[in-house]
Amino acid sequence: MTNTLLRLRRGVDLVFTSASALLLAVLVVAVTWQVLSRYVLGIPSTETDELSRFLLIWLVLIGAAPCVGGKKHLAIDFLEAALAERGKRMLSLYIDVVVMAFAFWVMVIGGWRMIDSVRMTGETSPALQLPMGAIYSVLPLSGIAIVLYCAIDVVLALAGVAPSNDTGNEMVD
Repeated sequence: MTNTLLRLRRGVDLVFTSASALLLAVLVVAVTWQVLSRYVLGIPSTETDELSRFLLIWLVLIGAAPCVGGKKHLAIDFLEAALAERGKRMLSLYIDVVVMAFAFWVMVIGGWRMIDSVRMTGETSPALQLPMGAIYSVLPLSGIAIVLYCAIDVVLALAGVAPSNDTGNEMVD
């Protein structure tokens, strides 16, 4: 079971880090075109302005999931440093449960409610005319991945296996 969970984690890592890299590449192209069209051509592109905003939102939320999974998110660790090994494991388990609950209720449930509300109104983005439900869909998508990462860590912790921070992907510390 442990190997299956670790393989699942590596698969989710691969999907989300690859998607983050693709989103970053498209964002760089969009922003570069925005700068060139504004300052070189003198005709600012309104579409790339809105596109870059949406890409940044997606990039942050898609990138947040592997950061949570790899324990690379922002943390204040003075309490953890003061605890013994058993206390550190209990604190880590508690944090995973709290993050999982937050991601489920706020990101997944709240995200679906937000998508439903804009779908009912038919709201679209001003420049690109994209349905806002599609833009907001990243919230439950990222939330599901965060819940999955935390659930894997909880199961591994309860089985007595220390979740590895090494997901096979190099991330900046």
